[in-house]
Amino acid sequence: MINYIDTAVARSRTTLSVFVAIMLTGFASYLAIPVELNPDVDVPIIVTTIIHEGISPEDAERLLAKPAELELKTLDGITQISSFSSENAATIITEFDIDFESSTALADVREAINRSKARFPQNTEEPLITEVSAAELPIVQIAIGGEGVAERVLLRIAEELQREIEILPTVLEAAMVGNREEMLEAVIDPAKLETYGIPNSAIVQAVTSNNRLIPAGQVDTGQGSFSVKVPGLIENANDLFDLPLASSGDGVLTVSDIADVRRTFKDATRYAFANGSSSISLNVMKRNGANLVEAMTQVDAVVNEIRPTLPPAVSVSYINNTAPLVIEQNMGLQGNMATAMVLVLIVVIASVGVRSGLLVTLAVPFSFFFAFIIISLLGFTYNFMVIFGLLLGLGMLIDGAIVMVEYADRKMTEGMDSVEAYRMAVHRMFWPILASTATTLAAFLPIMFWPGVAGQFMSYLPITVFAVLIGSLFYALLFAPTIGALIGRSTGSDSDSAYLQTLETGDPENTRGITGYYAKVLDLAVRMPIAVFVLSILMLVTIVTAYGRYGAGIEFLTGV
Repeated sequence: MINYIDTAVARSRTTLSVFVAIMLTGFASYLAIPVELNPDVDVPIIVTTIIHEGISPEDAERLLAKPAELELKTLDGITQISSFSSENAATIITEFDIDFESSTALADVREAINRSKARFPQNTEEPLITEVSAAELPIVQIAIGGEGVAERVLLRIAEELQREIEILPTVLEAAMVGNREEMLEAVIDPAKLETYGIPNSAIVQAVTSNNRLIPAGQVDTGQGSFSVKVPGLIENANDLFDLPLASSGDGVLTVSDIADVRRTFKDATRYAFANGSSSISLNVMKRNGANLVEAMTQVDAVVNEIRPTLPPAVSVSYINNTAPLVIEQNMGLQGNMATAMVLVLIVVIASVGVRSGLLVTLAVPFSFFFAFIIISLLGFTYNFMVIFGLLLGLGMLIDGAIVMVEYADRKMTEGMDSVEAYRMAVHRMFWPILASTATTLAAFLPIMFWPGVAGQFMSYLPITVFAVLIGSLFYALLFAPTIGALIGRSTGSDSDSAYLQTLETGDPENTRGITGYYAKVLDLAVRMPIAVFVLSILMLVTIVTAYGRYGAGIEFLTGV
C-alpha cells in the first residue's frame, strides 16, 4: 500500500492537478460559506404565547395556561413544561429531549394547542407558537430618533426604511420596536348624545356593522366567473365622519355631528430608547444561509441612501451591529494564517533550507482549503466555533509535513536523489505520521458525541479540527512527497554528512551543541527509570493539587 508514492511521482502531472484543484475548490468554498457570528444550534424549546386582551394574570393562568398544559402533557418526548402568566397573556415553554425533530415537535405542539383552544375564552387571539434558535438574533438594530421630532414623523421614516430593507434578498424581516399603532379616535360629546337621544351602544353597533367586507357571491359571464364583494371598511377619517347613526325627515345624523374624530396612537406596550431619547428601532433578521457581512452591507447601503432625505433633527444609528465583530474574527483568522506561514517558513528554512521550508509551509493553506470544502459540504456556517477549530488545528497541521520533509532532506544530505529520498521517507514515516494524527483526532472524538445543546454547540470544533488534520495528513503523505521528489535537491556539505553519520552510527553524546546536551540528559534518564517515573507522578499530583487549591475554578464559557 505504501508503494502508492511511486505511482504519484510517476504521474506527477495528475497529482499536481489534483493538488491545484483542491486548492481552487477550497478557495471557492471559502467564498461561498455563509458568515455567522454564532453556530446554528437546534434548541429543543418551543414557546407558545396566548394573548387575550384585558385578562388578569390569575385568569390567564386558569383559563389559558392550564388548558394548554393539559394537552401538551399528552405529547411524547417532553422533558419539562413551564408557564408564566401576565397581564393580557400567558406563555408556555415546552422543552423536548435533545433527540427531538424540530418540525415534528412543532407540529405536535401546534396540534395540542389547537385542541386546547376549545377551552379558551371567546375573543382569545390565535396562539403564537415559535421555535427557539440560537442563530435567530438580529444582525443589527437600527434606531430612528431625534430630540423634538414628532412621533408620526419617526413612524413614517421607520416604515419607509422597513419596506426598503425587507425587499433585500438577504433579509428575512425588519421587525419594528417602540412604535405605536395608529388609530382613529372619536371623542364623543355627551351633551349632543343626550340632545339627539342616541345611546352609546348605537354608535358602537354602527361602527362595527359598517367596518366589514361583505361577500356578495359570484357573477358568471359565460366565459368565466369572478367574486363580488361589497366594500365597507373604514379606511380614513372621512369614512368615520360620514357614518350615519340615525335619520328622519329633517336629515341624517352622522358621527361628525356628535363627535370629534382625530388620528392618534394606541397606548404604548413597548418602548425603545437610543442615546437617551425615545426612538423607533428596526430589528433586522437575515435569511437562513445568507452571508451576515453581505446582508449588513446591503442594509447599510439602504440606510445611507435614505439618510440625506431625512430632516436634520432625525438621527439614524446602529445598535448591536454584529458585522464588525464577524469581520474582525475573519481578519484575525487570515492574520493568524499568514503569521503561521511566516513563522513556519522562518523556522523550517533555518533548519532545513529554503526549498524544504516552502514545501512545509504549503501544508497550511492546503489544509485550510481542504477543511473549507468539508465545512461547505456539511452545510456549516463560518462562525466563531469554526474559526476556533481552524486556529486550534493550525498548531498541529504541519507536524506530519515537517517529519516527512526533514527525513527526506537528511537522506538527500547523505547522497540520495530526491525521488529515492522521499520514497524512503514515505516507507519509513507513513505509519508514525498516520498514528500521530489518529491519536490527535481520537482526543477530539468524544466531543463529537457530547449530548445536549452544549454538545451541538461544541461539535463544530472537533469536526473542523478533523477536517484540518485529515487535509494535513493527505498533504504530508501524498502531495508533499510528490512535490518534494520533483523540486528537492541536496544542499548539505561534507561536514553535514559527517555530522549525520555520527548521529546514525556513532555516539550522539560526543556531538556538539544542544544535541549533545540532550543526549546526555536522555542517557541519564534512561539509567534511572524508576526515579523518572516517580518524579513524573509527583509532578502530576502537584499540578492537579495546586490547581484544585489555587485555581480560579471551572466554568463552561469564560466571561469576557
